[in-house]
Amino acid sequence: MSDLRQEFTAQQPRLLSVSDAAALTNSPWSPVLLTREQIDAEIERLASLPRPEDGLRASFIAHPNAPANAPGLTPGIQVMLCVLKPGERTAPFRHNATEVNFCIRGRGTAQVAGRTIPFGQYDVWNTPSHNIYSRTNDGDDLQACLTYSNVPLLRLMQVYLPDPHPQSFRLTLPPATTQPKTRAKRARSARFKSAPTVHS
Repeated sequence: MSDLRQEFTAQQPRLLSVSDAAALTNSPWSPVLLTREQIDAEIERLASLPRPEDGLRASFIAHPNAPANAPGLTPGIQVMLCVLKPGERTAPFRHNATEVNFCIRGRGTAQVAGRTIPFGQYDVWNTPSHNIYSRTNDGDDLQACLTYSNVPLLRLMQVYLPDPHPQSFRLTLPPATTQPKTRAKRARSARFKSAPTVHS
């Protein structure tokens, strides 16, 4: 994975009065409305763009109150509109967020942790955190998907870990070894096997 080591300068914490901190409250976010016409127009706009290096033509659907470093539709949920042209595929990617994907146009396949998942319009699938995934448009129409994730929550907690260049790996375990039973273990096992069965 990525090298997460960082260099920091020493700092001192602030001491805050509990009575002052208790006055801090969350500000509720008002509802927002995104129409089908707006979504269709954004799909066409994304499709008209040159193909990005990672293959992902995408836009955040962000609430006006969302901070710049965590563009969520709600304080803890991010929604992306992702578009692929026929024959295109996104580059492999993984992060520590969990995703729910919803296809709203076209069809294709998702490759998640070595598994291929075919999908069509209105199909839903999830991508667990830390799994390498990509998406392919093997149809003849534009593919458009909405991707919901908890990225804003992780960003606000300063624990979001994207890995745009994941390397496949296999965990190799040492061969299992069978330890001979000691006399005491054999005796306990024999007593357990010979214990009477009680029915209620």
